[in-house]
Amino acid sequence: MTRFALPAFLLLPFLLSLTACISNKKHQEALTAANTKHATELEREVSAREAKLKSANDSIDKMRLQLAERKGENNALTAMQDKFMARIKDLEDDIKSADASSRSNQNNLSQTIREKENEIQLLQEQLQSIDEIVDRHIEMMNGIANDLRYTFQNYPEGSYEVTSGNEQALLQLPADQLFKSSSTTRMQDSGYEMLEKLSEVLLKHPNMSITIVGHTDNKKVDKRYKDNWNYSALRAATIVRVMTEDLDLTPSQVLLAAKGEYEPRSSNESTEGQALNRRIEFRIAPRSEELTRALKRGLEAN
Repeated sequence: MTRFALPAFLLLPFLLSLTACISNKKHQEALTAANTKHATELEREVSAREAKLKSANDSIDKMRLQLAERKGENNALTAMQDKFMARIKDLEDDIKSADASSRSNQNNLSQTIREKENEIQLLQEQLQSIDEIVDRHIEMMNGIANDLRYTFQNYPEGSYEVTSGNEQALLQLPADQLFKSSSTTRMQDSGYEMLEKLSEVLLKHPNMSITIVGHTDNKKVDKRYKDNWNYSALRAATIVRVMTEDLDLTPSQVLLAAKGEYEPRSSNESTEGQALNRRIEFRIAPRSEELTRALKRGLEAN
């Protein structure tokens, strides 16, 4: 069998022609596909834009309708606004009037406050003066108590007791040390001596008052005396008489009191307690008129 063969110089152009035909066909197919896809996307975009345009037109129509509906509302709102503006003006006028009244009231209140502050300051100054007088009074009571302690320091413990406080200085002496047994007039020598020493201290303080108070235990006294109250009063009276007649104290400076058994220091159930309850107290304090004058001077100074 005879084979057909192209010459070599014709084979190469034939192959090139064949390859070119195939390439052009594929290129044409790709271009067609791209155009189709682009057209599809363009159609979709156009459709989307048309939908948005339609939605926008619908919104515009709706807003135009609402605007037309609200034109009537605006007239009502304008009328209401005018009414509110008028009310606001009335309120502003009321505020101005109230402010003027408030300033007037505030001025009056400020004046009242100043007057009260001045009054408070005056009262504080008076209170300070009273405090100073009270402090001097306490200092004086402590000074008298110290004088009494110094005066009786050589006497045995238990034979006297001295205390002081805001109101007075207090000296307590056992009644048995001052008086002979069951007597309201006869004094022990040691008791008389103690009254002498006490009077020496009191004479240094002529502005002081001395209250002499008799006390007893709860035992029944001698039949010569009505009761313990009477018994304690008679003993206190004897001491007042000795201190004013013998020891130079001013009678107006000395006061007398009696408590009988009704102000005990201790229980009467024991002998020791009964001994503590049988006592004479000397209560030393400024005379009331002296204290009143001091307070008056302090208050007038302010």
